[in-house]
Amino acid sequence: YSVNQAQDSSMGNKMSGKISSLINAGKSLECNFSSDIDGYKSRGTVYVSGQKVRGDFNSEAKGKMMDSHMIQDGETIYTWTTDPKQGMMIKISK
Repeated sequence: YSVNQAQDSSMGNKMSGKISSLINAGKSLECNFSSDIDGYKSRGTVYVSGQKVRGDFNSEAKGKMMDSHMIQDGETIYTWTTDPKQGMMIKISK
């Protein structure tokens, strides 16, 4: 995944790159994005602090809205949605 622009929370500097390079930058970052591709709208915010990541997303497809969330703590990724109410936990392997 690529990020068009991320905001360095501590310095106010803007940067861009792949999400993996933002995680490896070792900084606290906030990234806002939005897209509209073939009627599928998506927007969200991703927060990065060291190896920890949180993402909150809103999507719309065919008139149906869905909120989804993700947390990565460096060892495990947790994802869940509000409608339908479901989630999963994935262990990260090196």
